[in-house]
Amino acid sequence: MQSQGGEPRLQGTLYALTAGQVSQPIIGNTGVYVVSPITEKTQSQTPTDITMFRRQVSSSATVGIRTNLIKSMVKKAEMQDNRARFY
Repeated sequence: MQSQGGEPRLQGTLYALTAGQVSQPIIGNTGVYVVSPITEKTQSQTPTDITMFRRQVSSSATVGIRTNLIKSMVKKAEMQDNRARFY
């Protein structure tokens, strides 16, 4: 399930199921899913230093906040982007 990083509900449900169980429909960010694990989960070891993971999560959240903030400010100000006329 590594390719579904943007679907936290899907990952959480899949983690809670055992092999062979079928989930109820899960409404995700990009679709509706029904999943059934084909193997039992393997025990992963938690790294002792999670500094890099924290940086990645923080960076990702910061980018999302900045992007959405700018979009909402432009929408609220009722601005139009006319740069395409000049380039």
